[in-house]
Amino acid sequence: MKSFATRVKIIQIIVGIIFILIVMRFFYIQIIKHNEYINYGQKEFKRKTREIMPRGNIYDINGNLLATSIVKWDLVIMKNELLKQKTDVINSIADILGIPLEEIKEKLNQKRNYIKIAKMLEKDKYDLIQNEIKKKKIVGVVLEPHQKRIYPLDVAKEIIGLSNENEGLTQIEYVYNRYLEGNIITKEVIKDNKGNVIEVLNEISEKEPSDIYLTIDANIQAVVEDKIKKYYEILKAKSIIAVVQDAKTGFITAIASYPEDYINLKPIEYVYEPGSTLKTLVLAGAFEENIIKEDDYIDCENGKWKVNEKNTIEDHQPLKIVTLTQVYEHSSNIGFGKIGLKLGAEKLYTYLKKFGIGMKYTDFGGESKGILKEYSKYREIDIITTSFGYSIAVNPIQLINAYTAIANNGILLKPQIIYKISKDGITAKPEVIRRVISDETSQRIKNLMIKVVDEGTGVAAQIDGYYIGGKTGTANKLDLKTKKYIKGRNVTSFCGIITAKNPYYTVLIIVDDSQKYKYGGQTSAPVFAEIAKQIISIKNIPMEKEINHLKTGDKTKINILN
Repeated sequence: MKSFATRVKIIQIIVGIIFILIVMRFFYIQIIKHNEYINYGQKEFKRKTREIMPRGNIYDINGNLLATSIVKWDLVIMKNELLKQKTDVINSIADILGIPLEEIKEKLNQKRNYIKIAKMLEKDKYDLIQNEIKKKKIVGVVLEPHQKRIYPLDVAKEIIGLSNENEGLTQIEYVYNRYLEGNIITKEVIKDNKGNVIEVLNEISEKEPSDIYLTIDANIQAVVEDKIKKYYEILKAKSIIAVVQDAKTGFITAIASYPEDYINLKPIEYVYEPGSTLKTLVLAGAFEENIIKEDDYIDCENGKWKVNEKNTIEDHQPLKIVTLTQVYEHSSNIGFGKIGLKLGAEKLYTYLKKFGIGMKYTDFGGESKGILKEYSKYREIDIITTSFGYSIAVNPIQLINAYTAIANNGILLKPQIIYKISKDGITAKPEVIRRVISDETSQRIKNLMIKVVDEGTGVAAQIDGYYIGGKTGTANKLDLKTKKYIKGRNVTSFCGIITAKNPYYTVLIIVDDSQKYKYGGQTSAPVFAEIAKQIISIKNIPMEKEINHLKTGDKTKINILN
C-alpha cells in the first residue's frame, strides 16, 4: 500500500510540473512576447512564385498573325476567408459578371473552400473586379490568370494544331513546342500577412519563346478552306483534302482538309491509292528511258485486256489502237499497263523512288511513307496495276511534290512548312533533293498535261486565258477487312499546275467517297478550277492566251470519266 501511495504522489508531482510549464509558456507568449509576436505576424515574408508567360506567335509567310496568346482570368472565391468579412462584394461581382446573385450564393453553399465562380473573363471584367478588391480591401476573391490561344484570321488552324496553356498538343504547336512554349518567370517577392505582393526582389527568366513563320500564305489558305468546305456539301463527300505548293521553292502555300481534323493531319497522314494521277510519273520515266514517244501507237484492246487466266484489265472508256497522247488524255489503264511492262519492274520502282514515293518529308509523327513494294517482289500483274496507280499507296505531300518536280523542270525539292523561327534567325531557302528527269522530259509531260485539260478527262479544270495542265485520278476504295474493292466507293483526285507554261503553283485536290459523282474529272477538277482562279487573281498572274469564246462553256461535250 505504501509503495502504491508513493507512486501516486510521484505522478501527481509530474503532472503538476507539466501544468506549471504550460501555464508559464502561455504567460510568456501572451504577456511577455505579445507585442513581439503581433509585430512578427504583421511582418513581410519572402516567397517564390512562378508565372507562365504567353506562347510564341505563329505568322504566315507575309507576316500576317495566325495564332497568338492572350490572358484571361478565372474568378475564384475562397469561401472561408471571404465570409469572415462584412462586405457586399458578392453583389458587386454579380453585377459585373451579369450573373444572378442567387446563382453565386448557391455555389457558395458548397462545402469546399475553393469555389470557381466564372471562367475565362475578359480584361474589362478583370479590371472592374480588381478595382473592387482594392477599393474594399477584400480578401478571398482571387483572379487566376490563364493563357488562351486565339486565331485573328481564323485560317490554318488545322495545321497550327492545339495547345493548352504552355504545351503543344498537336501539329505545329506540338512538333515545334520547344520553340513556342511560353517563358516561365520565377520571382522572389515580398508578401504581407494577407498574401499581397509588396515588392519583387528578384526575377529569373528561364527562356523567351520564339515566333514561328509558316510558308503558308493566309490569303490562299482562306480560299482553299472556303472552297473545299463548299464542295464538301456539293459533292456529298466523306472528306476533301487540298494542298497548294509553290512550284519554284517547294514551300507549302496552303494545306487543309474538310471536315477539319485537329488530331490527325490528313494532308500529311492520309494514305491512298493514287489511281491515274500516278500515270504522269510512270510516263516521265518512260520518256526519260526513251522507250516511247507521243505519236507511238498502243493497242488498248477495245477496253478489255485479258492479261492471264486470273487477271483482266478493263477501261472505263473502250479504246482501240491509239497514240500515246490519246492514251494519256483518256487515261487508259490498259495503255499504261503496257507502258509499265515496257519500262520493267526495276526502272518503274526506281523512278517512283526518285520522285519521292515512299519517302518521309516532314517532322510530323503521323506522316506515313505509304506503300511501295520492292521491285524484286513484283509479279507481272503488279507492274501493270502499279502503272495505273493501284497496288501502291502514297500520301498527299508525296504526290504533289512529285508533280512540283515536273513543274520545276525535273528537279525534286524538299516540301517545307516552316519559313522562319525568330530565335534562330534563319529563313528557309529552296532545298534541292535531286534531279529526277531532264528539262526536256519535263516540258513534254507538261505539254501532255495541257492536252488532258484542253481535250481529255480534265476539262473541268480549264481556266480561260491560261495554260492549265493536270491529271485526273480515280481509285476504288479497298475494304481492309475483305481485301476487296468496294463497288461505287472511290477516292478521286486532280493534280494540276498553275500554269503549265509558266509554273507558279501546283495544286492537289483529293475527294474521298463522293456520293454524287464517281470520277476525278467530275469531283476534284472543278474544285481545282475554283481555287486556281482565285490564286491567279490574288497573285496577279498575267493572262497567257486569248480566250476562245467558241470553246467556252463547251466542257460538257467531252468525256471526263476517269
